[in-house]
Formats: sequence, structure tokens, C-alpha cells
Amino acid sequence: MAAPSSGRVVSSFQKKGQGKGIQIAGTRPSLHNGQLLLSTGIPSLDHILGGGVAVGTILLIEEDVYTSFARLMLKYFVAEGVMCGHYSFLSSLDPNPDSLLTELPCPVESALSTSQNVQPPGEVKKGHGSSSGSSEKTVIDKGSHQGNMEIAWRYQNLPQLKTELATSPNIFGHVYDLTKTMPGNKIDKEKLWCYQHCQTSLDQETTSSPEDYANSDTNAKFDHLLNEIKRVINITGCNLQTVPNRTTSSSATKNILRLALLSLGSPLWGDIASAEGNAAICQFLHQLRATTRKSLAACTITVPTHLFQQMYSRRIERLCDYVVRLESFAGEDKAPAFKEYHGLFHVVQIPRLNCLANYALDTEDLAFKLKRKKFSIEKIHLPPDLSETVSRSQGEHLKTAKGCGGGGTSNTSLDF
Repeated sequence: MAAPSSGRVVSSFQKKGQGKGIQIAGTRPSLHNGQLLLSTGIPSLDHILGGGVAVGTILLIEEDVYTSFARLMLKYFVAEGVMCGHYSFLSSLDPNPDSLLTELPCPVESALSTSQNVQPPGEVKKGHGSSSGSSEKTVIDKGSHQGNMEIAWRYQNLPQLKTELATSPNIFGHVYDLTKTMPGNKIDKEKLWCYQHCQTSLDQETTSSPEDYANSDTNAKFDHLLNEIKRVINITGCNLQTVPNRTTSSSATKNILRLALLSLGSPLWGDIASAEGNAAICQFLHQLRATTRKSLAACTITVPTHLFQQMYSRRIERLCDYVVRLESFAGEDKAPAFKEYHGLFHVVQIPRLNCLANYALDTEDLAFKLKRKKFSIEKIHLPPDLSETVSRSQGEHLKTAKGCGGGGTSNTSLDF
């Protein structure tokens, strides 16, 4: 029997060190599942989706009936790619994709730096050798306590309500101003591909005009769009299968491709609401999802699902990773509780990537509002009571009150 060489027991288990992941500008790893994330351009939407959109996934935005908020969200997505230096592929059938580039929001450079230099109120910097520093601080503290509004004792220990999402100074992405458009010198034309279907013919003999292209086969339209996406992925070097050796390739040369498809499945694509049209768009989404999984690309699609039957729209949702729905208040009477919002924001689906459970939301009661300079998604906060509702309920109560003696329906004082 051989004796052990030393008294110390050596274990065969070794701690696995954290490997060096792919480092690309404008991306960060997820704290939930370690997936590489990129920003949508809207900080509140990034917070809802778990930090951003994962690379290799598809974000589906279900368009609203009356408004074009989905198109605005797509502009944010493209503008963020321009600011991060990513490749962008913009496709649309109705408007000219080049016109969308002239409508991109302008980035605010000093928005993040100004929020970090703000000192909290009630603090005064003490100078060296000054004895009045503590007295000045106490005076300020006393004044701040006297100036606070007095409320009931049962509400004093409640946490402060925060309706805005992702209000921390370390915001992932950029901040944009909707009142201004992005200057042309910030847009790198060499990293942009604008694809308009009516300008690219499938067959020069049969589709020589946009009218002929609109009447062509729907399957051929989706096939040609998918082939163009694959061609751009290979040109930009975002295809992970074409890299011979990932360890020797430099991470500085890698980049992200952002795919933006506007109004996919609109009536200009043909009869998508039929069984044949729905099968064509489902086949396209299935192939697009497989393509993005094997590349450094992320896709955002807007689809008018209100034109489809519920059975068909559910199929489209299952073929995407992230699914959100916009429900604006345009065209209907707005409730008094939602007077400061423009619509409701529904999170339909969040994927489970490299984990068993998806990202858990704090609340599902979300609404969006379009301010003068930005588009934001907030938690719905209802007031304690609505004056109109209270006055109406009190008036109805007085009308139905009856006297104790007579039992009639008069609204007079009690009769004893």
C-alpha cells in the first residue's frame, strides 16, 4: 500500500475563472444571464426588458391602430446604433428609409454628466480650520425640517413613489431630444444599409415597377428580404460561423448589426391576413430568428397585429423573443385617471436566455407618454381620489337617501 506523499489532501476541483467575453462598444453583459446586451435608445424600455435587448434576439413592437409611436421607438433604436458606431440595416415598404434617417432624434451630450455633479441639498463643504462649518450645517438642517410639508403620521414612513423607470445616473445608452434632429455629420453612411422593396426588383422582366412588385408573390418578397439581410451580415463580418478562429481574432474589429424592419406585414405586403400570407410571414420570422442566433445582430420589428386574427397574431408573437404592445388612447374617451398618459404599454413576452426563469418585472401597470423632448415609459400612478368620481358618488348617494320616518324618496332632512 503506497503512502500518500504529503498530509494535505489535494482536490481535483478548480474554481472556474471568469472568461473574457466579447467586448464591443455600446454593449454590456447582462447581470441576470450573462448575455450580451445593447440599448434600445429608451432607458425606461431597457429597464423593462432586463437591461436591454440581447444580441441574437428579435424585439417585436405591436403597432397601435391610430398612432405611430412604434415608428418613433424604431427611430430611437436606429439612432442609438448610429451613436454607438454599430452597423444598421433599415427596411421599409411604405416610406422611404432614407427619409427616416433625416428624422432621427438628436443626442444630448451633456445630459449624463450634469446629473452626476449635483450635490444633495442641506450639505455644506467645510473649509480647513473653520469652526463655523458645523453651525452652518445645523442651521440648514433646521431650516429644511421647518420647510417640509407636514403630513399624517401614518404616511411618514412610506417610501417615496417613483413613477419613472431607470432614473439612476449610470444610464445605459444615450439621451435624445425629440425637438431636434440628428446632424448629418454624425451619421456614417458607410455603416448604413437602406433597403426599400419597391426599388429592388426580384425579376427585371416581371417586376419593373412598384405596382408590379406589390402584386408579386408574398413569399418572394420575404425571401428577397431575408437574402439581403444575410448578405449584409456576411459583408459586415457579424456572421459567427464564418470566423475561422475566434480566439485569435481581435475583439476590436467586431461590431454589432442592428436590423430595423418597419411595418412588416402591412397591407402593402399583400394579403398577409390570409392563411397563405400568415404562413409566409411566420416562415420568414422563423428563418430570421435562426439567422440572428448565429450572428452578432439584433432585430427590432414593428408589425400591425391589429390587422390579423388573434390566432395568427399569437403565432407571430411566439416566433419572436421580446414582445411589447402599444395601446394608445387616441380615438377614444380618455379616463380621468390617465389624463397625463398617451397610452398603455403591455409587456407580452420576455425570453428565457441561459436561465430557467425570465426577468421579473416590478409591475405590469405601465403607461407611456410623449413629452416635448422625450418618449418615456412610466409606472401608472393613480391619485388617492378623483374629484369628479367623488362628487358624482356623493351626489348619487344624496339622491337615493330616504327619511327615517316617512320612508319616501324626498331629499329633505331626517324626520323624527
